[in-house]
Amino acid sequence: MLVALAPARQVHHLGAVSSGGVTGGYFTGRESISVWLWLGVLLLSVMIDVRLSVLFSYHPMTILGAAAAFEARELRKTQP
Repeated sequence: MLVALAPARQVHHLGAVSSGGVTGGYFTGRESISVWLWLGVLLLSVMIDVRLSVLFSYHPMTILGAAAAFEARELRKTQP
């Protein structure tokens, strides 16, 4: 597959663009500090959202499981 794509890279006009050519100086230099801070805030908010989603999805299941175990234990106590 790489052998087939190598000639296309040389012919295509995007093949000449370096990795930083598309964004230019947007992520480099002193002006990029606010960009990196916003990306950090975005990443942190996604991590918090995922953790809360997992917590709230498992929490009812653990309560129901604990209630079922408690009920089963109480039923065993009342039976002779």
